[in-house]
Amino acid sequence: MYRAGLAYQEPRMQWWCTKCQTVLANEQVIDGKCWRHDAPDDPEVAKKEVKQWFFKVTEYADEMLEATDALDWSEVVKAAQKNWIGKSEGAEVQFEVLSSNFLEKKEAKDSLKFTPELTKMIIDGSKTSTIRLEPKNVHVGDTVELQTRDGESVDAFGYAKITNIRAMKLVDIPNDLAGHEPLKDDADKLARYRGYYTDNVTLETEFTIYDFDSLELRTQNVELDPITVFTTRPDTIFGATFLVLAPEHELVKQIVTDDARDVVEQYVKDSLKKSELERQETKEKTGVPTGAHAINPATGEKIPIWVADYVLGGYGTGAIMAVPAHDERDREFAEKFDLPVVQVVAETLLDQENPPRVDKENTRRNVAMCIIDHPTDGTFLTLKWHKQPWHNFVMGGIEEGESLEAAARREITEETGYVDMSFVESMPVPLNSKFYAAHKDVNRDIITHVVRFKLNSLDTVATAREEHEDFEPMWVEKSALSQLQPVAELGHILRWLDGETPIYHGEGVLVNSGKFDGMSSSEAREQIVAWLEQQGVGKAKITYKIRDWSVSRQRYWGAPIPVVHCDKDGIVLVPDDQLPVILPELEDFAPSGDGRSALARATEWLNTTCPTCGGPATRETDTLDTYICSSWYFLRYFDGANEEKIFAPEVVNKWMPIDFYNGGDHATAHMMYARFVTRFFWHQGLLDNPEPFKKFLFNGKVTASDGTMFSKSKGNGVDPLEIINQGYGADALRTYLMFAAPLEQWIRWDSQGVPGTYRFLSRVWNLVQEYIGADKSSGDDAVLRLVHPVIKKVTGDLEEQKYNTAIAAMMELTNNLYALKAKNGFSSDWQFALESLVALVAPFAPHMADQLWHDLGHETSVQRDSWPQWDDAYLTSDTMTIIVQVNGKLRAKLEVAADTNEVEIKKLALEDENVQKFVTSEPKKVIYVKNKLVSIVV
Repeated sequence: MYRAGLAYQEPRMQWWCTKCQTVLANEQVIDGKCWRHDAPDDPEVAKKEVKQWFFKVTEYADEMLEATDALDWSEVVKAAQKNWIGKSEGAEVQFEVLSSNFLEKKEAKDSLKFTPELTKMIIDGSKTSTIRLEPKNVHVGDTVELQTRDGESVDAFGYAKITNIRAMKLVDIPNDLAGHEPLKDDADKLARYRGYYTDNVTLETEFTIYDFDSLELRTQNVELDPITVFTTRPDTIFGATFLVLAPEHELVKQIVTDDARDVVEQYVKDSLKKSELERQETKEKTGVPTGAHAINPATGEKIPIWVADYVLGGYGTGAIMAVPAHDERDREFAEKFDLPVVQVVAETLLDQENPPRVDKENTRRNVAMCIIDHPTDGTFLTLKWHKQPWHNFVMGGIEEGESLEAAARREITEETGYVDMSFVESMPVPLNSKFYAAHKDVNRDIITHVVRFKLNSLDTVATAREEHEDFEPMWVEKSALSQLQPVAELGHILRWLDGETPIYHGEGVLVNSGKFDGMSSSEAREQIVAWLEQQGVGKAKITYKIRDWSVSRQRYWGAPIPVVHCDKDGIVLVPDDQLPVILPELEDFAPSGDGRSALARATEWLNTTCPTCGGPATRETDTLDTYICSSWYFLRYFDGANEEKIFAPEVVNKWMPIDFYNGGDHATAHMMYARFVTRFFWHQGLLDNPEPFKKFLFNGKVTASDGTMFSKSKGNGVDPLEIINQGYGADALRTYLMFAAPLEQWIRWDSQGVPGTYRFLSRVWNLVQEYIGADKSSGDDAVLRLVHPVIKKVTGDLEEQKYNTAIAAMMELTNNLYALKAKNGFSSDWQFALESLVALVAPFAPHMADQLWHDLGHETSVQRDSWPQWDDAYLTSDTMTIIVQVNGKLRAKLEVAADTNEVEIKKLALEDENVQKFVTSEPKKVIYVKNKLVSIVV
């Protein structure tokens, strides 16, 4: 792997166990402690920069992802594999970080430009007015932007408010006016002004003097690195109202303000004690503001920067743009810390009753939909149409330049005549509706803005309805609003009226997104990324959640890493003829104390010569994590005696890939690593197939009865010996574990489960013992018709790992055998039936089955060549059971020949003694469902 560029060494922040004195992988940190010891007095793990060896798993990320769907593995495992790889397509966007004296953009009537020298005078307070030959279009009280002009460059440095405006001839302008540099006399003044303006200036020329008070000034520029975020939804960038950095992000220390530093540093320290898994599982969002701000490159607005542990440093860039209107985690965070929420994607709602028509014109518009409260009685105003089957809210288009509130007021007055109203609120989520508008004979593609008003009185003026608007206002109770139609937005509106805060995660149409308004999410993603790229602040990007595999550990046990370190040649591979590297014999396996393993104390083994230059060198003291061996052991098993090479391809390729693999803890890490190593060998030409396992089954786990994981520290474990010693035995325990649920599901331990399977096995035992001591009649194929279908089912279920249904079938067979015994007694055919049942039970209860197999006359173990074969001739029954119902209630069960016709079955049902108790007159209907039931209606 090293030669192929897939193994490398570099320093990184890693989890470090102070007790083991070794690095831990993320999955080896549990509840802040090392997976090897979690007692209350055991130390917590910590982050430490350690030089580590890595395998470049990311090299094959795309290959493994594309190959996952074709695998014959459990769907849950394939989903886990995809999530572990975590391919995401989106964009990287840079957010400019603002210095503490950043100049926030303000609305300004005009601008005033100054030389760098005059700029300095304004900043130090010695200049509070400006003199202009050409009057500016400003008035007293207006805000102006102050700009520095230096050659071709113009840069804003502040804002000011105009406090006074006056006209004055040059001769009257004081030489010490705080609007220019001090002047000696009129000749100096004239020369200066002619040089700045034109030679046509005289002392009689009239100038306009603007006095101003500075509102906000930027005194200096501070260069800070931008924050780069990765997002899969660049179409939502206009809704990014804050940034969040991972606690370990390198910019946290750089941007945090002095006021926030202590709180941020403590938060970072606390966060880094948690594993990534713990941080992701935490339900309550935590975080602290850095005091710093950034600029949203789409909106130009200043947004705050926070630190929060739900953002992970190892995923993406370690920073996110938070869009609380369209992301659940961001919404929770925003609501907790009172941060703004801006909706930028409107959900598209298709009116199913009036869908757009292909032959009609499509029109787009913004619409105000008005929810109008009655002044006193709690009802709502609606419109009931006369010529259309419509009953809806007041609504109408928003004209160019018209505000939502103004448009809504206009529509309400025009359509209902009401004028005395107060604005209540607007729904924060605009919606995109598509429908056919019959009254206009066009297709509508509208952005609906829902706004609510309450009438102060019922005073009205004349309406101004259009000719087609044939309706009457109608007041309805809130409960009746759900009957309105056609209102595609109705469900959202009713939830809003009930106080729900809407959040939309999906695709739709952009709103509040500047020039991208009206675009679909998919189109906007491409357009916005291209726009950001033009500005130099963004680009398309593909990222992966999977990280390169940290493979070295500071332990004695583990496979040695076959490299030496030379001061001259660096890392040098141990030559092939010196492999394998053999670890030295040690008496003390404790870590060396300097961050290296115990091998650092084995100086005779440690110190060696460089294979390249012959100079002094030292061996690698880290060993490989045990995951390495478990990721390829199956390949070595096929050729374990080979002393020349890792394995012979011609031998291994006869067996690979492995037909079936089963494991409980292997859905992600182990399977991913095994796939990676196998694919590496495939790329090297050593294997014919890049995948290691044809079929893989992920079995669930058994947890404590309350759903928590079994743990020594929690003391909630269940000792199998206690159950066995209670008299239930190992067979009953094994059978329960296989019967409790499908193999891939997790189950909670149920102390009453084992007694249940014990009773089942006891019934099998007793049935065999009864048979052995009983008289037998001649052949009775009824027992064969019971057992052969079960042989077929159990055989198939075991092939598909459906152990719980196999056991259920055997339980049902046992019940049926007891019933048949009570009816007919034992016959010679029972020997085959009971041998088959014992053999079927054997995989789950091997001890009991072996004894019963011996009791039935066999000398060998049941595990040897005993599996029964079914006979298709016995898979169909000579009889069938027909259920008889009277008015839907069970009144009888008929056992009839399998070839009995419908007329005869109906006749038998009506003649049944119990049925006749409930059918005292001619029935209204007699319904026959073939081979199943007769339903009589009286």
